[in-house]
Amino acid sequence: MRTLLTILLLTCSVLVSAQYNPYQKPVEQEWRYKEAAITIAFNIATVALDAMGDAYNDMGRKELGHFLNAGAIGLFVIRPFVGDIRKLNAGWYVSSYLFIRMGSFDPIYNATRGLPLGYSGVSSFWDQGWQRQPDSWKLAYQGLFFTVGFFIPINQL
Repeated sequence: MRTLLTILLLTCSVLVSAQYNPYQKPVEQEWRYKEAAITIAFNIATVALDAMGDAYNDMGRKELGHFLNAGAIGLFVIRPFVGDIRKLNAGWYVSSYLFIRMGSFDPIYNATRGLPLGYSGVSSFWDQGWQRQPDSWKLAYQGLFFTVGFFIPINQL
């Protein structure tokens, strides 16, 4: 039995050492979170461009505002050609975008206009819903929404 185990061990060690080639380049592995990073970057950039475009439009600087809004639409158009989008994950892409938009649109808009971060307008249903919340709760909810939208691609894509 001892002889059989010794022969088996020597055979395995020879086979394992034969597999190793110090001159062979290691196979490049693609980064695991590449699609998630692309999705997060595109979502944040799209929301930021759209919020800044709306803010500049409301301040009367229409040319810059329309240019930034067109940039947001342009990012939507080129997104399918960047990365590896799978149709089965379409719901995750949309939900990530919506959560990031709910969490970051108003602060970016307010910062661009020079308003307090917790400010809510009165023109849309979204703003009217936020009027009922204290500013501290609104910012906490926006932080939660942004965090969820940030981590959806990391966990699901």
